[in-house]
Amino acid sequence: MLFLIVSLASCASRVQLALYSESLCPFCNQFVSSQLTTALNTPGFLTMADVKVYPYGNARTSQAANGSLSFVCQHGADECTGNLILACGLNTTGFTLTGLQYFACIENEGSGNHNFEKAAISCGRLGVDSKKILDCANSDRGKIILKDIGEATAGLDPPRKYVPWITVNSQHDSTQENAVRSDLLRFVCDNFTGKKIEACNEHVSQ
Repeated sequence: MLFLIVSLASCASRVQLALYSESLCPFCNQFVSSQLTTALNTPGFLTMADVKVYPYGNARTSQAANGSLSFVCQHGADECTGNLILACGLNTTGFTLTGLQYFACIENEGSGNHNFEKAAISCGRLGVDSKKILDCANSDRGKIILKDIGEATAGLDPPRKYVPWITVNSQHDSTQENAVRSDLLRFVCDNFTGKKIEACNEHVSQ
């Protein structure tokens, strides 16, 4: 019982981070490739942070009379494909270390050439079933998953004004967002109230 209480307390104290993005947004790509990838590759980072990602951004969802769903994305059809693949990947893997690294890998490899299918297959080397995810992205189920992410994005309070849009502990604050985008690991080290990982010794606020 004591172990359970301690574990729950540790989990509850993690910094809650949510990233609202879209697959071909240049500033989203920059944040993922520099800050998020670095943090995820830091041993123990997810013991301090609970990270969730919502790949929809400025997309729009339409539903036909027969119930079929379609999307229009800010950066075109390739971005919609990327959003679908990322959404299915996260839905399949959950917001685990592997799942988030798979998300970051696809962003890093797919955003440059707009070939998210190829990136998904390549990033399967992380131990993810890429075929299952691509099948999802090409299915009605994948469209429902992305629609739900769109609804979560539209439900933000205050409303999202741009991407990447980052919330901390379910709240949006531009000062905190800028700090996260500048140095994600340092921000989490500074704001985590539990036992910090070794890497935090190199990220102490001045």
